[in-house]
Amino acid sequence: MVNYIKESLQGKAEFVPPGTKGVRLVLAVQGCSTACVDLSAFQGMEIRTITNIEGADTFIKEVKNSLRSSAD
Repeated sequence: MVNYIKESLQGKAEFVPPGTKGVRLVLAVQGCSTACVDLSAFQGMEIRTITNIEGADTFIKEVKNSLRSSAD
């Protein structure tokens, strides 16, 4: 799913490893709807959690729409 999201947003978003300075959003792609991964290391940051392909598609559309809006 991560590769699908990265390919869909190629050239529109930069995916960087944890700890990179200047990160504006943490995208937590988790394997099931329980979404039990500890994200406390990212406290205070915007975190989006995706647990299925529908969530991935929604995220992709939101990013693309956001980019269109900021270009206007």
